[in-house]
Amino acid sequence: MGTVRIDQEYLAVTLPEGFEDIEHKELERLMDISYDCLWGVRDTGRHMMITVTWKDSSKLLTKLVNERGRAKQIDKNYARCRNGEAYRSDGIKERAVTGADAPASGFHFAYRVEDVDQEGEVWVFKRGIRCYTLVIYTRSEVAADNAAVLEDILASLTVQ
Repeated sequence: MGTVRIDQEYLAVTLPEGFEDIEHKELERLMDISYDCLWGVRDTGRHMMITVTWKDSSKLLTKLVNERGRAKQIDKNYARCRNGEAYRSDGIKERAVTGADAPASGFHFAYRVEDVDQEGEVWVFKRGIRCYTLVIYTRSEVAADNAAVLEDILASLTVQ
């Protein structure tokens, strides 16, 4: 697929061949949300899906809410929505995203839905007053095969 500008403004990522855009309406249906600032791609062969949401806030709110706190909040929400017992995460960690104001905060998660084991990663990072949340999903049965692809995608993220 090559390099893609996600929000038409700051965020770009390089995706390998096999990824295809998900139409906005379908993405809203899959994620069970209605949100304008939403982008997603999937690779059906690899059983991977990547979504990104973003939101601009006031300068004050952006300073008050840090990446780590937002990642913790998302982790708690995922645990609640996934019935707690079926959901696991490995705790908050950090990684660099080129051009972000601070290191991204995120976590690895796993859960079971409709008898299929899923896992992925969530990463929260900011540029100025814009906060991004990137989520990568894959099936657990192919997660080890997709690990290098996931790492390449995360390493390619740039905020301009």
